[in-house]
Amino acid sequence: MRARPVAAAITLVVLAACSSGTSTSQPTTTTTPPKYTPVYAKQDCNNSTETRVECGLLTVPEDRSKPDGRKVLIPVAIIHTADPNPAPDPVVYFSGGPGGSGLIETARFLRKSQTGNRDVIVFDQRGTGAAEPSLACSEVSASLTTILGAAATFDAEAKIGNDALIACRDRLQAQGVDLNQYNTATVADDVNDLRIAMGIKEWNLFGVSYGTMVALTTMRAHPEGIRSVVLDSVVPPDVGSGAPEVLSTYERVKQVLVDGCAKDARCHAAYPSLGADIDEVIRSLNASPYQGTVEHPVSQQPTPIAITGSDAAAGLFLSLYDTDLIPQLPSLIQLLKSGAAGGVIDQLAIQGIGFIESFAAAQAAAVNCHDRAAFIHEGDAERVAADHPETSTLLLFTTVSCTSFGVAPAPSGFTDAVRSDIPTLVLAGEYDPVTPPEQSKHASETLSHSTFVLFPGMGHGEVFASPECPEIIFRSFLATPTTAVDTSCVASMGPPSWAVR
Repeated sequence: MRARPVAAAITLVVLAACSSGTSTSQPTTTTTPPKYTPVYAKQDCNNSTETRVECGLLTVPEDRSKPDGRKVLIPVAIIHTADPNPAPDPVVYFSGGPGGSGLIETARFLRKSQTGNRDVIVFDQRGTGAAEPSLACSEVSASLTTILGAAATFDAEAKIGNDALIACRDRLQAQGVDLNQYNTATVADDVNDLRIAMGIKEWNLFGVSYGTMVALTTMRAHPEGIRSVVLDSVVPPDVGSGAPEVLSTYERVKQVLVDGCAKDARCHAAYPSLGADIDEVIRSLNASPYQGTVEHPVSQQPTPIAITGSDAAAGLFLSLYDTDLIPQLPSLIQLLKSGAAGGVIDQLAIQGIGFIESFAAAQAAAVNCHDRAAFIHEGDAERVAADHPETSTLLLFTTVSCTSFGVAPAPSGFTDAVRSDIPTLVLAGEYDPVTPPEQSKHASETLSHSTFVLFPGMGHGEVFASPECPEIIFRSFLATPTTAVDTSCVASMGPPSWAVR
């Protein structure tokens, strides 16, 4: 299964501070930033009958230095708490990606009410989801079908994907879109404008995966009005995100899985050579790729797939996102080894296609090439893929040439660690494949009023997972963020309950 886990979770920005000196010997000239007024207006919620949801639209300049120029339209939804005594400070949620929609989480917040007696504000970041302009790329979607249908070389598939992305860029630029205005810094400015335009005095930030980058950037650039912050599955600004890091995260989480099974008597007895079994599945599928046809989850059209060993490795990587799926993985690997898991491969392929299709590809590329320029070294992906072919699918979309894409890199200091005394809760999962717990802990170390919590047996995105403990801690922190966080429920959690067949 070809997937884009790196673009799902690793991007951030840290604003560089600018200052100007004055002279006592001669007059100085200062430049006043152009004035504009962010506008928030209520809107219908697409004929929704859900009374707890209120919708609106934020309008801001695409380029804030040109307030009379092109506008960006950002759709917003407020999920009102069912509690009869709502707290005055809402939670604003930042979605993952980059390139992912925030509005799609509306149903999840309605269903579980994770924030208790606080309203939740969700929105589609500029360029994503239903925001205008949209930086989604039909060209990249079409290229995915081509890539999926044949077991081509890494270089050939990377060229197909890159050509499609450049074609999308050319189309957007012809429409007048300035891709230099689509990065985490501008999203953080949108966040601040949203608070002002909605007349909110104080709120709480909640980011998951790439959303933690938005939260960290907002903490640095616009600390005013922030009561507390929750960072769930973090990528720190001062940690790289290129091909070498992808290799490292893959190898780390593979070993965590193998060790986890080995520590459990039943799992180890059933799958005593899990690490070797994974390697054997990869070798076997590379030698003889799985051929099949699945229904495309978006177009509903029959889509041929050719699944190689590196695709299977990417599928394993993505599966570790899901806390509920982790206990099933040793038995699924055994099925793959026996050659009796065609249906499983089909389903994982469908999920992988849907995962990729949910991201606005040009927005993801613009964010990565601006925010992460200091960590991107052209040629790294090709080198790592050649030395570690099992990771080639994971690396496929890290080969974007930012020089060709044409987005200016972030200014110096952009990737410095964020330092803040805002009360912050930092959450991590033991089995998280893409944002290792060490990274979340590292981010917490420069946040002076932070609490770091590691959850055993869990994958990526702790608050949204099924165990109750992360949500209990999350709610407790929101209630009283300046007091010590009660994390005692973590002690009752244990390793995955391995499924043995």
